[in-house]
Amino acid sequence: MKALICIREKYYSWVQDAFPGKHPALLRICNKPLIEYMLDFVILNGCTSARLIFDEPSPEIESYLGTGSRWGIELSFSNSRDSDSIDSILLKNDKFIQNTPLLMLEGFFFIHYDKKLDYRNWQETSDSGKMISCTTGAIRFGRDSKEIQSMSPSALDAELSLSSLESVKDIYQICMEVLAQEQDNYVLPGYSADKGTILGRNVEIGKDVVINPPVIIGDNVRLLGEAVIGPSAVIDKNVIIDSATEVKESAVLEGSYLGRNLYVDKKIVSGRTIFSGTDAESIDIEDAFLFSEISPVIPWQRIRQLISSIGAVILLLILGIPYLILGILRKLQGDWKKQQIRCYINHTGDTVEVNTIASNKETLTGRLFSTFYLEKIPLLMLAIQGKMRLIGNLLLPATSENHQSLQSFPEYAPGVFSYTEADNIAPGTIESEVAERFYAAHRSVVQDTKMLAKALLTGPDNKTMHQ
Repeated sequence: MKALICIREKYYSWVQDAFPGKHPALLRICNKPLIEYMLDFVILNGCTSARLIFDEPSPEIESYLGTGSRWGIELSFSNSRDSDSIDSILLKNDKFIQNTPLLMLEGFFFIHYDKKLDYRNWQETSDSGKMISCTTGAIRFGRDSKEIQSMSPSALDAELSLSSLESVKDIYQICMEVLAQEQDNYVLPGYSADKGTILGRNVEIGKDVVINPPVIIGDNVRLLGEAVIGPSAVIDKNVIIDSATEVKESAVLEGSYLGRNLYVDKKIVSGRTIFSGTDAESIDIEDAFLFSEISPVIPWQRIRQLISSIGAVILLLILGIPYLILGILRKLQGDWKKQQIRCYINHTGDTVEVNTIASNKETLTGRLFSTFYLEKIPLLMLAIQGKMRLIGNLLLPATSENHQSLQSFPEYAPGVFSYTEADNIAPGTIESEVAERFYAAHRSVVQDTKMLAKALLTGPDNKTMHQ
């Protein structure tokens, strides 16, 4: 048996308005793209090959699905026009069908099925074509394309139903329904740690985080200290939920950042856009410290560290001669105070000895030393060695208090220049802590470059190290 999956633009245009840049077929329900539910369903029906039909060519979908080998089915792709009828679609794909039994999914909807049931006997038990429909499409089965062309709506014997997808509200309701009642019916991404809890890969759960099933949490998710997740929470991949934020009866979509001390109830969060799950009304949050999209980061840490080290070498070459000259003058004036402090270099508690040079703005040489950031020379040496970054978080001395704060800050990575310094915020304040966490969550090469330029232009008004 073969399958045609025809996803029509006339049904899904609202998706492109609500979620710009997301292909409707890749719209995720409980962390799984809609198209994968459809593929799983046609495979349960014994289909060995399927053709996906869109109104326009979709390189994104073709790249994502490939040949179908991941699912054990042969995939091909075709196009249709919005004006095409069912008959014309079947005619255009006649060579693919070749008078074999055919399962046709046409429209834009969610299929409620059960992976434990056998759907392969339709063609054996049906005397005529069968169809099940909703307002945004239908599923048809026939022994050949002619039977599908002549069929009229009727109830299928198989245990399944369709839910129309006409708004964000439908997405929300289906997510909550699948999570609460139908988890066992589908192959969902992740593994079940406890009943009602599905976890993806690389999930970091901070100290005192509370998880109340049912929940599903995707790959590369960070839940920081005292966050409360669930009941009925869908957390997609590449999401950060900051400390003491509660998410229940809500879905947080891929690549979203939620700030600290927030309460999210009956919502869909997509970056800065918040949708109500009850009426689909939306608002855009201007304050990126509360809700925002997580900037893509380069996955190759060695490349990022290499860029940081090269930048540190360039600054060292520029500042090296002024450092030697003014350093000699300060020593002659008795104004050279140097000490070693052990500091954290990551959130796991690893430390390194850091040489610090006290600033003294009461003397001309001291002011020049500070103006040109010459006290950062020892830190640049550590950046070249790869022990810290050129731009990162405030350098934290190794104290029990700081060690405790690192437990809920897995993104911590100290830098020669800090985010707090770039924003000209006093260290140790609430504003400083918010800025540090926010920029760490959005860290990228482009972001770091901007912050470095900002720090250099702002001037050395703040300390690099938070005592």
